[in-house]
Amino acid sequence: MEVLKDELNKIKTQIDTGHVLDTLISEHEKLLGFLTELEELNSKIQKMEKYDSAREEFAQLIKVADNILDAENHHQREEQVLFKELEDRKITGPTRIMRMEHDDLRARKKQLKNVAEFVSGLDFKVFKETLDEVAKYIIFNLRDHIFKENYILYPTALESLRDKDLWEDMKKRCDKIGYCGFTPKEKLVLN
Repeated sequence: MEVLKDELNKIKTQIDTGHVLDTLISEHEKLLGFLTELEELNSKIQKMEKYDSAREEFAQLIKVADNILDAENHHQREEQVLFKELEDRKITGPTRIMRMEHDDLRARKKQLKNVAEFVSGLDFKVFKETLDEVAKYIIFNLRDHIFKENYILYPTALESLRDKDLWEDMKKRCDKIGYCGFTPKEKLVLN
């Protein structure tokens, strides 16, 4: 795992702050934090005997679900800008898989949000079972997805898309799509 971390650091040394990949990697770091938070919340909620609206975990669950859902612009920038450029160069296998995973995860993220918002209307045992299933699914699959993008797709993009002007154009297209509420502000300006 340490070797792979070095690979990601190597990518970061090859790109400027605010580069399309720099921003995407930073957003992945934030998303991984949200997944850890979801994992901890799910663990706490699974130990509860009954629903208590005064418990802060339920408000935190809605917030973390919102943060995870807020990744939509991240996915749109990947699909409309990065994947498109790779596909134009006949690199289609990884992007096809990533798109399918985005679609699958979109549905699961919406399910998480619905479960979090409607806890009071559900039998608490059913709520916990549903939450546990969807949270574990998202945590495992989104971590796996991020891993594949960070260590397979992004290095492939860096190797295949070498034109600096192309990356600058891609950055402008990404700017038009927009960013996530959690995107670090320093990652929005190309340095």
